[in-house]
Amino acid sequence: IYARITGGDSALTAQVREQYRRAPAPKEIVVLPGSAHAQNIFATEQAAVLMDEILRFLSVTGAAAR
Repeated sequence: IYARITGGDSALTAQVREQYRRAPAPKEIVVLPGSAHAQNIFATEQAAVLMDEILRFLSVTGAAAR
């Protein structure tokens, strides 16, 4: 799962989308509002949204059982 926080940096967003495009499946991209990076997202109001997306992705792909 690729998580990207929109912070106005369109070049970085394009770079993340390119990395996502090249990644093997299963994959998903999540774009959330804000400016936090990496684990710092979990210290923002987007923490619960991101955690829900991660858990949903793991349950849908079966990755949690591997």
